[in-house]
Amino acid sequence: MTARNTALPADTRSDRVSPPTRRVIRILELLGAHPDRSWTLAEVARELGLVPSTALAILNELRHSALVVRDESDKSYTPGPALLALGKAADARFPALRALAHQLEPLSRSLGYGCSIHMRDHDELVMAHRFGPSERFVEAVIGVRYPFAPPFGLLITAWASDEDRAAWQARTPRAARHLDLPELLAHTRRRGFGVEGIGLLTPSAILSMIADLDGDVATQPGRVSERFTEPGPDPTGSDPTGSEPAAGGLEDIQYGYGAIAEDQSYVVGLIGAPVFDSSARTRFIVFLHLGGEALTGALINTIGAELAARTAEATRRLHGVFPSGYPGT
Repeated sequence: MTARNTALPADTRSDRVSPPTRRVIRILELLGAHPDRSWTLAEVARELGLVPSTALAILNELRHSALVVRDESDKSYTPGPALLALGKAADARFPALRALAHQLEPLSRSLGYGCSIHMRDHDELVMAHRFGPSERFVEAVIGVRYPFAPPFGLLITAWASDEDRAAWQARTPRAARHLDLPELLAHTRRRGFGVEGIGLLTPSAILSMIADLDGDVATQPGRVSERFTEPGPDPTGSDPTGSEPAAGGLEDIQYGYGAIAEDQSYVVGLIGAPVFDSSARTRFIVFLHLGGEALTGALINTIGAELAARTAEATRRLHGVFPSGYPGT
């Protein structure tokens, strides 16, 4: 399940942003998020809420640079060949990401779950790659950013230093203060993987956390823009397209599971595991996206252990070092 026409954070930076540049990026993201279809000018303008003349001007410039191409038979637009060069450059810049995705694809395919890879960028986390069944995702396109603050970043903080862990917990927004973070961290360290309900990484959850951390999002032009994914409801049941960030009721969502009883059933949104670097710090977070599937604790532990085994092997192949006490090392 995914959310369409949903406001998601373009970034959570404090530096200046450029709305005209964001409009260009949003058009490229829209075309890139749906590689199996083409878009007419009217569809692009409607989907992104742009004035048709503005959308046309941007598309004309992108055509001139071969970043998009137009089919003259139906006047529709698709990604252009110039994007291949950018993709190859990015691919060459992140060989570890490519190798990790290649290693995880068989597991994603065999389980029928989507998979995403996330990285830390200072005080934010970013989805760097995703693959697998699109209906399993409730998030936006690759590149979506969200705060490195509870409940986000558990799989980084679980093996961080006491100082870093304290700094992370100090950023806890109001909507996550009901969580028993020490318990979640302890169970994550013991298992070697994390288990989340359906609240984490949904558009309403991200907006709520940013609103808590930075004040009312609606009063900060440029801090939030629309990202688009495939049709479907936000599984939190909220309407994040309204004038205010959706925060009501988020305290009741099960963001993370601590103890898991094998004979009980749990609604699971994500199962995640870390890949470590040469300093024994989390380099990548890998999530399997279950889309709110109900599983027994025994099956959750089986899937989590298999994912952790794959990420542990990735750590070894990428010459990483496991932190002290990491399960199975």
